[in-house]
Amino acid sequence: MKNGYFLKIIMVLFFLINIRSFAQEKKIIKILNRELAKEIIAQKNHMDRYYGENFEVLKNFSIKNNRLSLEVKRKSDNGTGVYTEKQEVDLYKIKQIVKDINIILETEPHAVTLTNTKENGEKSVRTTDMFFLHLSYEKQNEFLADDIVEAFQKAGYKLKKGFWHD
Repeated sequence: MKNGYFLKIIMVLFFLINIRSFAQEKKIIKILNRELAKEIIAQKNHMDRYYGENFEVLKNFSIKNNRLSLEVKRKSDNGTGVYTEKQEVDLYKIKQIVKDINIILETEPHAVTLTNTKENGEKSVRTTDMFFLHLSYEKQNEFLADDIVEAFQKAGYKLKKGFWHD
């Protein structure tokens, strides 16, 4: 009887931890999608002061099975066409958040899967250690790194803030 009671307590604690982690993952997504929406507005309304790459969001940031993803449409480097770019990474493989021109989640080697699909359907897949958040317009926003680090840590993921240059 004591073993059954102990097992029930363990199961309840496990359930509560999972709910807390899920709530924090939702907070991560809320922060990232809020900032992404601000970036899109800046792209359209401040073209004269927007220095980042133009893109269109096809699928907002999402987390499914502890995997962060984002899908955007961009112009090809030579400007002759467009392609979709899907980034995916396991949350536990993200190591730090940094900012240079763009805000980036740095990961373990080869942890980010980039799938590019051309207009004709041709796909290419490669891996990297950088997940680009496509956030470059807002300056003096180091608080954002702090908010993201806090949400990741509350969700049970080890993330630290690296260099932050505007």
